[in-house]
Amino acid sequence: MILSNTYAAPPTPYAAGHRGIDLAAAVGSAVSSPSRATVRFAGVVVDRPVLTLDHGNDVLSSYEPLASGLSVGTEVAAGTPLGLVAEGGHCAARCLHIGVRIRGEYVSPLRFFDRVPRAVLLPLGAPAEGTAATEGTAATASAGLRPPPSLRRRSGSAMGPSRYTR
Repeated sequence: MILSNTYAAPPTPYAAGHRGIDLAAAVGSAVSSPSRATVRFAGVVVDRPVLTLDHGNDVLSSYEPLASGLSVGTEVAAGTPLGLVAEGGHCAARCLHIGVRIRGEYVSPLRFFDRVPRAVLLPLGAPAEGTAATEGTAATASAGLRPPPSLRRRSGSAMGPSRYTR
């Protein structure tokens, strides 16, 4: 997976910003569901095919441009094919745009990718023995969307029916 454009939070809800990430992807590339979800929207927005999944607990993820035969209300499991990367979109080169909203607010989708290790700022020089920096930051093996620790649930799947805890 190659990240071709990062999330850029707008200063206000209606200001300009990049409310998602772009992953390099060729037209015709298959896209699978990151977790169990229900199709919330399947249609065209500004000449681009868009698919939005409802993961429960006010978490939505959107994918564009994505040509999909799925319809609103369809339930999908993790790994279920969602569709194919289509023509169009805002990338100069081909890409798949992924956006995530929690309770209606856009957040960085990278917060949900298990394979992206958490960023840790370290002081200049060697870290002290036994600190988090020397204990490693290995990512988990699964590739689905998963809430950050601050929003992890007490039980349930990564985006299952349980409530988040803070």
